[in-house]
Amino acid sequence: MIGMRSYCQRMSELTCERFGGEMETVRDLCELKILLEKAGIHFWLQSGTLLGCMAFGHIIPGDRDIDLGMWMRDRCKFVAIIPQLRALGFRVIENYDPGRETLHGLVSVKRDGLLIHLKMYEEVNGYAVMGIARNTNLSTKILRNIIHILYFNEIPEHLLQLCDNSVLIGLIQIFSKILRIAFRQKFFQPIRSALIAVFSRFWRKWGGLYGIVAIPAHYFFKFRHTEFYGMKFLVPANSESYLREEYGDDWKRFDPSGKGGLEKISHIVVSPSNYNMNEERQKRLKAVAYEVAPGAKLVLRSKKDDGQFS
Repeated sequence: MIGMRSYCQRMSELTCERFGGEMETVRDLCELKILLEKAGIHFWLQSGTLLGCMAFGHIIPGDRDIDLGMWMRDRCKFVAIIPQLRALGFRVIENYDPGRETLHGLVSVKRDGLLIHLKMYEEVNGYAVMGIARNTNLSTKILRNIIHILYFNEIPEHLLQLCDNSVLIGLIQIFSKILRIAFRQKFFQPIRSALIAVFSRFWRKWGGLYGIVAIPAHYFFKFRHTEFYGMKFLVPANSESYLREEYGDDWKRFDPSGKGGLEKISHIVVSPSNYNMNEERQKRLKAVAYEVAPGAKLVLRSKKDDGQFS
């Protein structure tokens, strides 16, 4: 660990002499990269980070996070290195998706630099798919935290970060231990599942923004290496086509305040208060066989005997 940290520290110093003040982020990214590679996890630069790499050779000025893509099938490998990440001082932020009522494909890690997102995709009918779930008001934030506690059996780390009272933190940790003991009891499991479903439904009803990301999967089948802050990263072999589809023909003149996020064609929002459907998004939603079920839950349509979705 010491060797890795000193190497990453030196790497960040050298690259930041060249590119400017992203030393903490480069060091964090370097250490995460080493751990992911040791675990045999296949990952690549994606979204705004890929755009910054291809257009400018560095992070887009003013960007708030780093985006890495990977396949959901490697999630177990990632879970196995979480203790190592925490030992290095990283906070690991897992998420539950109340829109689909399932584990979210987005996991984030944070230490000294920018937030690093690991976007874990499932392949569905030729598309790389991941859920969208965002809080839009205080009610949805509170409900999302309650759902997190119920699903992960722990108090969200960001809540502990907000507490500057050691007594309060101690009480929260005791409460967390009591929850973990209760959640291990078999009789509580159906109650727990029912509560998650109820709170998820209220989250959707009270304005939670949800949907899916659906990107043509062929972009993530073939890769090549490119240099980013002195390190070799995988990027889609046809990165330019991917970036053009996501950000438009003028992607090299990207304005962080004007594009990205839910404006991207791959981001399909189905929540009633934030509906952003158009013909292309309808096509993708149909292709990946998702629909909005009663209770506004986003679900996969059931399959018929012939293997076709109903």
